[in-house]
Amino acid sequence: MRARAPSSTPHSNRSAISAPSKAAAGPAYGPDGKKEGFEIYLATPENGKAASLGNGSMLAFKAPSRAAVEAFHAAALASGGKDEGAPGVRGETEPPFYGAYVRDPEGNKFCAYYKG
Repeated sequence: MRARAPSSTPHSNRSAISAPSKAAAGPAYGPDGKKEGFEIYLATPENGKAASLGNGSMLAFKAPSRAAVEAFHAAALASGGKDEGAPGVRGETEPPFYGAYVRDPEGNKFCAYYKG
């Protein structure tokens, strides 16, 4: 998989999406094969159920701080979302991965994360 934004667009700073690099969950597709910025992961759903809309897919937002991750989680729950993982450190990476997970009322899964 390889995609490149045309250089004449306002988004000309986009990097190529190439694949796959290895991730714990499965193949990862990211700019120039790196796990930075926009990333797409192919993985088996964590709950062991069959992949479907909202299960086996997730949209993640890179947050500017841990406080922003906490605000995302609180706002999602206040708007009718379901908790799928309270804000906290996940794993043992450097820098630390601090994330929160929610589902919207339609069942789609979202994450906000901060590395640091």
